[in-house]
Amino acid sequence: MAIFDRLFARRKIREELSAEMCAHLEEKTRELMDAGTPPREAEFAVRRLFGNTTKIEELGREVWRLPKLESLIADVRFALRGMRKNPGFAAVAVLTLALGIGANTAIFSVVNAVMLIPLPYSHPERLAMLWTDNAALNLHEVGTGYPIIEEWRRLNSNFSALAVCSRNHPVSMGTSEGTERLDGAAVSGNLFDVLGVAPELGRAITADDEKQAARVVVLSHGLWVRRFGADPDAVGKSAVLNGHTTTIVGVMPDAFKFPSDKEELWEPVTSLQGWENSRTYVNSHFWIAIGRLKPGSTVAAAQAEMTGIGHILERKFPVSDNEKNSSVSFGVNVVPFSLQFVPPSARRALWILFVAVGFVLMIALANTANLLFARGIAREKEFALRLALGAGRTRLARQVFVEGLVLAALSAAAGMGIASIANRLLIASAPRVAGLAGSLRVDSRVLLFTVGCALISACVCGFAPLWAASGRAPQESLKESSRGIAGNRNKRFFRNALVTCEISLALVLLTGTGLLVRSLLRIERLKLGFDPSNVLMMKLEFPRSKSDAQTLAFYNSFIQRVNSLPGVRASGVINSFLIESNPDVVITVEGGVMPEAGQLEDDVVSAGYFTAMGIPLVAGRLFSFEDSRTGQPVAIVNETMAERFWPDTNPVGMRFRYGDAASREPWITVVGVVGDVHRQGLEREVIPQFFLPHSQSPGPGMLRDMTLMVKTSVEPKALARPVRDAAWSLDKTVSIYRVETLETEMSRLLAARKFNARALSTFAAIAMLLAAVGVYGLLRYLVGERTQEIGIRLTLGASSGQVFRMIMCQAGWLVGAGVLIGGAGSIGLARVMGAMLYGTDGIDAIALVAASTAICAVGLIASYIPARRAMKIEPVLALRQE
Repeated sequence: MAIFDRLFARRKIREELSAEMCAHLEEKTRELMDAGTPPREAEFAVRRLFGNTTKIEELGREVWRLPKLESLIADVRFALRGMRKNPGFAAVAVLTLALGIGANTAIFSVVNAVMLIPLPYSHPERLAMLWTDNAALNLHEVGTGYPIIEEWRRLNSNFSALAVCSRNHPVSMGTSEGTERLDGAAVSGNLFDVLGVAPELGRAITADDEKQAARVVVLSHGLWVRRFGADPDAVGKSAVLNGHTTTIVGVMPDAFKFPSDKEELWEPVTSLQGWENSRTYVNSHFWIAIGRLKPGSTVAAAQAEMTGIGHILERKFPVSDNEKNSSVSFGVNVVPFSLQFVPPSARRALWILFVAVGFVLMIALANTANLLFARGIAREKEFALRLALGAGRTRLARQVFVEGLVLAALSAAAGMGIASIANRLLIASAPRVAGLAGSLRVDSRVLLFTVGCALISACVCGFAPLWAASGRAPQESLKESSRGIAGNRNKRFFRNALVTCEISLALVLLTGTGLLVRSLLRIERLKLGFDPSNVLMMKLEFPRSKSDAQTLAFYNSFIQRVNSLPGVRASGVINSFLIESNPDVVITVEGGVMPEAGQLEDDVVSAGYFTAMGIPLVAGRLFSFEDSRTGQPVAIVNETMAERFWPDTNPVGMRFRYGDAASREPWITVVGVVGDVHRQGLEREVIPQFFLPHSQSPGPGMLRDMTLMVKTSVEPKALARPVRDAAWSLDKTVSIYRVETLETEMSRLLAARKFNARALSTFAAIAMLLAAVGVYGLLRYLVGERTQEIGIRLTLGASSGQVFRMIMCQAGWLVGAGVLIGGAGSIGLARVMGAMLYGTDGIDAIALVAASTAICAVGLIASYIPARRAMKIEPVLALRQE
């Protein structure tokens, strides 16, 4: 018989056994009657022969039963009945655990998507990125010159192959309206083989394509869908890229993202304009390398070998003293490929959030344990009665554990729902998680994690009531009142310790939140040096076929047209507003030696740039039309450059030039000083910067990629279309992209910090709420436990105020102990979070004091209601209580 029949058809089995037994009795009775025995005597004789038929039926049923499984089902039913009889208790316990399990599941799903799900490549554990490492400038992931990568290929023995990819390869694709700018990558012919990824359609770029300098391109899945409507026949068609007719040979899978998630197409390295120069330029930072380790090789072994190769290349390619002051280096940093997609700062923040939700789960478990502990004390007589009737302690423990398991299972189910909602909120608000929407799913890892949380919860939920009811013989529990644990110091200490633990963990979370919020406020209060309000940003890029004279003429006409648009107050262009590289320009100051080594940025700007950005003029003047007419090299420097290169001197009228002391470059005269601007990120110190008129661009191609800044008196986005039309009316080949407001760009810089602060604030608020519930629940129970004692105190003359102070003092000890322990933990947390903080190297006293004050206030407020209840106890009624 099937197991399900044995479980759910027990009545049918009993009826069949009874019918069979009756048939046997009737058959034997009939045989005796046929032999001449009277019917009544025959019936009695048969019954005497068979014995106790009821017992026989029971023994027969035992053969078909699954006693352990049926006992388990009975325990589950008993647990559900108990929860149905106490719906308030069940709801509080389930909701408390569900919050903890749901928050942990949500954050773990992000950890899983970011760091645990295998990358969509063949044997990704054998892939590694190779970067130039410059320890002197604290730069560890710098691009590399192509000749250096060729030497790496020739000299290494740990990699089976090394592939090459460009760091930045913008591509212009012709459209019906104008030109669309796309992020692309120039790659070596073996890249896709090294990664071990096959195209979704067509073929990949091959070594023959590289060798023959073929004009071919592989599209990303997103670009194929967006521009070609997911047409399978797109493979083999042509597209105009950077003015050249190029054949589409393949489409990559949707999951393929390399070297970042921005690239939409891949071309052979030989398709680059200026490829012959790039392949021989040693001190370039344009290329990155990715290698596949040989079977048995490790990243550590490869790192050791590449460090030695770096020393060899340092001797082979000597650099000048001038270059030694720059970012030229032959150090090598080998990074596991799995670490390349998530920056260390993001990993650290994610793990801190994961630990934070772990604290929330611990607080939820402590709270639930306290609830079940009190319920276990109330059930002491019930457990004693079961033991007295013959139930073993093992059987009783199993029943209590099943009750905890049912509670944990319901909490886990509710927690999955909470996690689903939390994931949607994460996708909507998190800066990096938004791109992982497809990866935030319940896979085997997330499911096992949730089950693990549920099992831990079940153990806690089973242990607490069982221990609460243990310690006394059944006859003692049945004779005496089982209410209270006043006589058991260990149990009283256990409950107090749980609440103290809740308070300390909540304080650690609250302090961490305070540290992040204060860091965020410090950054937001920084003087940016410019006014981001009502500024429209727009990137413009020309094809390489355009000469500098053509691009200069375009910008002169274009800026005039933009300034004539209604709602425009000022406009100007700059190379790139945000400095994303590590500039290392070398100059020589007239009348002195070369300045000390350090970062220095140069930019070309139009005359209206400083006005459009609201950058104040500190000394001298701004650029004028006369500067472009005379051609006399001039520059405007920022305050940091003025202080570093001309300390205690007015820099206006001073001169400098590019290069070292032997340079023959023309002298550049400083005509003005402007205020410092945070362009390398809000958290980094301002570096020296100087600006040249765009009509005096110091090198070819500097005007090819510029950023337009438009100060408006209306909503900036409303001018996006008119400004774009003005550009395309002058030249259809100009690519326009990244059209957004400057305020949006600046808020993006703080998005990660704001998300971390919001997430930790949410967890801290949940932790405080749970801690307050824990304090309230414990004191409410203790007041009920000490009702007779309080009645005696009041009878002997104690005032209600003294009773109130007694209960509040007890709460104060609990909260104070939690604050002391949590304060020590907060100091350790501050050290761990050091890299995430700004403006402090250690614990922030204000954050710690504010968090401690908030925890004390919440704890004492939670204590007020039980203390007031104790004041109002009637002595006569209290003394009559059992």
